Amino acid sequence: MELPPDHIRALDQLRTRLSQLATSLRLLLDHLQNHNPLPTWPSLQADASTVGVNLAELADVLNSQRQLFSAMHAYPLPNYPGPTQENILQGLLRKKLDPRAEAWIDDSLKSETGGHTSDALLSDEQMEEIWESAKPLSREIIAPMLEEEIFEDDYTIEERAKGVENVVTGIKRIDEEDDGDAMDEDKPSEMPSIPGSDPTKPMEPLQNLLRFATTGDLNPPGPSR
Repeated sequence: MELPPDHIRALDQLRTRLSQLATSLRLLLDHLQNHNPLPTWPSLQADASTVGVNLAELADVLNSQRQLFSAMHAYPLPNYPGPTQENILQGLLRKKLDPRAEAWIDDSLKSETGGHTSDALLSDEQMEEIWESAKPLSREIIAPMLEEEIFEDDYTIEERAKGVENVVTGIKRIDEEDDGDAMDEDKPSEMPSIPGSDPTKPMEPLQNLLRFATTGDLNPPGPSR
C-alpha cells in the first residue's frame, strides 16, 4: 500500500529532525570524551543549546502529526535486507521502549519529582512519625537557647558575636539631645502668672457684692467711689 504524499512528507520531516538531533548529540558526546581538558563552558553551552533546539523542532513535528504517527505501523517489505539490518528492523518493530531508554526516562521523572513518582500526600500517621523523629533534635538545639534566654534577647546571636555596638537599627539619636531631654525633665514647668486678688487690699463689703450681682455696677456710691 503506497502512502499519500503528505504522509511521506511528514515522515521525511521526522527523519530529518531525528538525524539533526543524533548529529548534535554525537558532537556533544565527542567534545566530552575526546577533549582533555574539557571544553570551555561557552562551548558546552553552545552544544547544549543546539541539542535543545533540535529537541524542540522534533517535538513540533511529532505534535503536528500526532494522529498520523499514532496510527501508523511499520512492517518490513519482502525486499528489506533483514539479515544485514536486523538491529534497525528490531527497533522499528519494537512495541515497547528499549530497557535502557525506560530506565533513563524513569530516572528523569524521579529527578523532576524529587525522588517520588507519586503525588500522594502524606498520611496523618506519616506526619506524626516525622514530627516524633524531629523531637530529639529539636530538644538538642532549642534547649541550650532556652537556658541562655536567647529568645528574650533584643539582639540576635550573630549580632552579639559581632558586637552590639556595630548593630545598625536605623534609629539615630545625638547624645546632646539626650542630655537636653534629661534636663527638660528635671526642670519644673513654669506656668504663666494669672492676675488675681490682691491679699493686701481690704475685703469688699457685702453690700457692694450684692449690688454687683444684681446691677453689674462695679463702682459703689459714696466716698469709696
